[in-house]
Amino acid sequence: MTRDKARFDVGQPVRLRSGGPKMIIERQMGEGFDCVWFDASGKLMRDWFHSDLLVLVDERTRVTAYPEGADSSEDPPAYAG
Repeated sequence: MTRDKARFDVGQPVRLRSGGPKMIIERQMGEGFDCVWFDASGKLMRDWFHSDLLVLVDERTRVTAYPEGADSSEDPPAYAG
């Protein structure tokens, strides 16, 4: 499912397809992205995730959505708040 073109832009909010905290795209690195987020204690976290593991979060509706052209065969989890 890897794409030649980046599916996310720096600064966009994303989360893992499997759920978890909202993260922000920091930069593209190869076939994935460095993301930053705060853990439950407020500590800044940073890690790399393959682009196929990420879904876009729409800040206006707080709904998790797939980027254009992404495989949506598995529904993302509902936004929990």
